[in-house]
Amino acid sequence: MLRQDAMQWQHYNRIKASMDYIERLLRDVEKSIDSEYFIYKKVKNDLNDEQRRKIKNRISEIYIILEDAKEYFNLEPNSPLLSKIIYVDCGLIWEALEDTWSFKMEKSSGAIRSRKQKERLDDFINKILKHTKDIERIIGK
Repeated sequence: MLRQDAMQWQHYNRIKASMDYIERLLRDVEKSIDSEYFIYKKVKNDLNDEQRRKIKNRISEIYIILEDAKEYFNLEPNSPLLSKIIYVDCGLIWEALEDTWSFKMEKSSGAIRSRKQKERLDDFINKILKHTKDIERIIGK
């Protein structure tokens, strides 16, 4: 087992945040397979029982891998600093939005037809990033 102090806290927190994020995403996938996902008003289930069963099996395998990683990197921290965890999560928010800017989406996926949609998308991203930056400022990073 790798000791937490054997690696830089930034790496440790980054690995932990990524593993936690993956675990949350897996829970979301599980919820969406089992029932209507709460964010969407209506979800048309286009998967059959066999596909859902196979997905659940793969999710179980990923959970096992995550548990192995948690054990190897000792990701059950002893009194971590909340500010560091929040800072790493904010970094993941920045990364998640990086390729969502309208100009980047147009480069990779073609033109967005509506100028209004492009402006609204960039406006939403700007607002999220502004608040994320405020969170980082509040925790002193």
